[in-house]
Amino acid sequence: MSQTDAGVKYGPVPLLIGVTGHRNLRHEDTVELEKRVSTILQEYRTKYPYTPLVVLSPLADGADRLVARVALRLGLSLHVPLPMPRSIYLTDFADASRQEFEQLEKQAEQVFELPLLDGNRDEDIRQHGAARNKQYDAVGDYIARHCQALIALWDGEPSEKIGGTADIVRWRLTELPLAASSRLHPPDPVLSGPVIQVVTPREGRESPKAPLTIVKHYPKVLQHDAVPESTYVKIFERIDKFNRDVTQQTDPAALQQSREYLFPEAKAQQLPRALQRTRDCFAAADVLAVQNQRQSFWSLKWILALVFAAVVTYEVLEQVLQIFAWAMLSYPIVLGVAYATYYWAHWHDYQNKYQDYRALAEGLRVQFFWRLAGLKDSVEANYLRKQRVEMYWIRTAVRVLWGLQGGQYEASASPVSPGQQAERLQLVLQHWIDDQHSFFSRRAETENHKHERFEKLVHIGMVVGLLLSLGIGLLFATPNPISHATHEWFEKSHWAEGILIVLTSLPLLGAMVIHTYVEYRALSQQARQYRAMELLFANARHQWQVLTQNPAADASVADMLGLIEELGKEALVENADWVLLHRDRPLEVPHGK
Repeated sequence: MSQTDAGVKYGPVPLLIGVTGHRNLRHEDTVELEKRVSTILQEYRTKYPYTPLVVLSPLADGADRLVARVALRLGLSLHVPLPMPRSIYLTDFADASRQEFEQLEKQAEQVFELPLLDGNRDEDIRQHGAARNKQYDAVGDYIARHCQALIALWDGEPSEKIGGTADIVRWRLTELPLAASSRLHPPDPVLSGPVIQVVTPREGRESPKAPLTIVKHYPKVLQHDAVPESTYVKIFERIDKFNRDVTQQTDPAALQQSREYLFPEAKAQQLPRALQRTRDCFAAADVLAVQNQRQSFWSLKWILALVFAAVVTYEVLEQVLQIFAWAMLSYPIVLGVAYATYYWAHWHDYQNKYQDYRALAEGLRVQFFWRLAGLKDSVEANYLRKQRVEMYWIRTAVRVLWGLQGGQYEASASPVSPGQQAERLQLVLQHWIDDQHSFFSRRAETENHKHERFEKLVHIGMVVGLLLSLGIGLLFATPNPISHATHEWFEKSHWAEGILIVLTSLPLLGAMVIHTYVEYRALSQQARQYRAMELLFANARHQWQVLTQNPAADASVADMLGLIEELGKEALVENADWVLLHRDRPLEVPHGK
């Protein structure tokens, strides 16, 4: 994390701001264009003060560099994806332009080359033509696919040029790309984000209407929304809230412990920065999930205890002490404290934060180990797709970290040699498969034990309450010396009958409170889910052992990667089911229905 000028810490999940635009800008528009771009970036910085902004720009002439200059001037991070090997890319530029490129490149936080597309070779792209254009198309695809907002310095005119500004904007807004494009499909429109166009004149072209104005465009699937921007604002606000919580509510010692839990520090130091960043973000989400889980459960316990106390206090005052005025006052007062506790927990959003941050942490766990093994798959594409839009921020956050790892193109976070591949696969086995198997084995046993213990208490409470009611009823319903003496005692002691009523109701009331707690915690269902996860990872361990005995090493590695991918997808499905299970049990004050 870094510091803003105001001393406010940034959280670990940035927003990626992409750039597309014309190369042939008019010189006289430079100052005004820089002002418009600065306004756009400053608006994001103001709205989301705890979220770092990262600008993605390949630093081509014109728009790419203009936005990069403004970003660096504002103190933002610059990431530079190059469409081809640097030495070949530099042939695009004249001497003065090359010097400007190198100056901006030195200030970038990260520079990386996209791999050549299938069928392309170095000699194919040295000259301008179809092969080279595919590489430009690829870098446009990378930026449009990975950013959360795309700044387009565009005149608004359509074009048939593959990988051109109009083509990238069209694809970003979920329309089909040009037929000759190598792109397969557009991103999820909800995760895609807005295109912020600065209407930009071009050198040697007729000036467009309303030049230098800012126009926001949104994916067409959301055009029916009266305020389409609100969908993205909610996503970005939730990311900013997470970043704020990380900066204000996490203990450094707890963060380090969580990092160590995911992957040992000594080994993590040898990993690429992108993987370390994912590890850091996992730790932040994990620590916050634990904190909010603790607060949510304590809130539940206090609410149930206060409801229990409200009923008992009312019964004692009304039935035993027969202070009717105080009985009528005590019930709403104590129940009011229970509601105050509920509203306090609701205001702090403990339950949703606990579930959201746990879901984020588990998604990042899979993303970390997938990338460690060498898989470029996106967790976001396999995670929480059927859940409510309110959880889309989690997919966006995971997508951001995936993009910072290089997404589906760049492989700097992946193994670079067969020896490193084998070493990393062993690390995946040890720190993910074995660790998660042990974890779920312990938790399944613990949750099942808790459920059995609480169910036993519920049964005891019900039985004791029913036996007391039955015993006292029989005592007074049948003629016997004890009932006669008891009647005389009740006539002399007006509070005695009230004590019996209270004692009879207490076990039943306690049983209902415990049952409510068990239902809210979903202990039985959670134990079954943990057991299913235990079996999932146990089966993966068994398959791993079978694969390691495969004499064909290449086939074994490919099969292991396939196993890791499928295991990750299954784990993501189970994690999504866990979220739904607990989302359907909102924290509330018990009431009759």
